[in-house]
Amino acid sequence: MKIKYRNEDYYIYISKEQISFSLQDKEKLVDFIKKIIVRLKVFYNIYLQGFYKIYAYPNQNYGLILRIICLDAMDIDTIDLKIIIKHDIDLYLRTEDYFIFKDKNLFYTPYYYKNVKEIEDIYPYIEFCELYLDENNKIKSEC
Repeated sequence: MKIKYRNEDYYIYISKEQISFSLQDKEKLVDFIKKIIVRLKVFYNIYLQGFYKIYAYPNQNYGLILRIICLDAMDIDTIDLKIIIKHDIDLYLRTEDYFIFKDKNLFYTPYYYKNVKEIEDIYPYIEFCELYLDENNKIKSEC
């Protein structure tokens, strides 16, 4: 599990090896997300208090990406979650190095992108690339 804090949002990256259920099962996915929120508090000292919107992006090739957005922070020890599951968002590997991907590079200034659906094993690339969610179809429309 990897955690990034970017633009006042938390991004949590969970590889498919850490998930023991089908990502299509909504009830199990919601329960898993709640356990991740507890794990943030216990193991990472990240205290979420108030109202939050969580976007869940399940991906069969990678696993699960969570985007946690604070709507209203409060000083009381409660949390209210609105969980939105988005199955149709494209996930890309992004790099500045042209030579990482040898075929079918997608270019969008100044990065090179490769859809994870086109890669059988993405884990050798994780060290050299970062994961990028194309929430607004910016890459598809520009390439």
